[in-house]
Amino acid sequence: MGKRRREKYRAAIRQMGLLLAMPLLVVSTTYALFSQQLSVDTAVSSVAYISNNYTTVTYTKTATFAAGVYTYKLNPFVIKNNGVTSITAWQVQFTVPNDTTAITCPTTVACTINNTTHVVTITRTVTIAAGASSTINNTSNSIRFTSTVAYYTPQNVNISATYSTAYVAIPGLTVAATASPKSGGAFPLSVVITNNSGQPISGWRVTIPTTKTCTSTVPAGVTYTCTSTVLTYTGAAIPIANGSQYSFSTSVTSTMTTWTTTGAAVKGKA
Repeated sequence: MGKRRREKYRAAIRQMGLLLAMPLLVVSTTYALFSQQLSVDTAVSSVAYISNNYTTVTYTKTATFAAGVYTYKLNPFVIKNNGVTSITAWQVQFTVPNDTTAITCPTTVACTINNTTHVVTITRTVTIAAGASSTINNTSNSIRFTSTVAYYTPQNVNISATYSTAYVAIPGLTVAATASPKSGGAFPLSVVITNNSGQPISGWRVTIPTTKTCTSTVPAGVTYTCTSTVLTYTGAAIPIANGSQYSFSTSVTSTMTTWTTTGAAVKGKA
């Protein structure tokens, strides 16, 4: 009887050991699921952060976990120019966790981090046409940083851009130039520029066909040139808000006897 009791006792101890081991297996499985779920949850595009200069940034964020540290990757990283003129450079800034001390980027962009404010700055000089995008997609050397903070999303995201100073044709930016019959050697001319482009412009240039050289009076802030083929008015620092107009009246002196201005055109700059 003593031997059988000892065997039953040992069997009971083995069963208790198995029961005690089971929670450890469950914890391990839960951790593994959490780690996998983290990558799935973070592999989604962030919202687009819209700046007041009509440029947006979107990215796909992924995270991997190893040795207590998360590696966050922002790839692809897409800059879109929603403006009406091209941009020549852009800058994106965002805040990272306090324990992040470095930012890694591909060679196509410049990256810095301020370890006092924890603000990351990413810049690139590149021309992006109106309505076009520029994508940074480098899986082997993507934009990335590390932190012990889980499920982190870059905060205080801000994007700015440098717009081209060239005058370009802009959809929604129109001009009406009306010349009255010649009187006293000069044509009275009325010019009305309308901006329905969807964004303000900072300056404009109007061209009107001519057949002879000319001289013109101009209002303050407007300059002009005139050849035997074209009269050009430039308001380099005269902005026109979206939905607004700018108009002026002038007098054009020329040896032309009649003048057709229906070919007038306007270009603008952001």
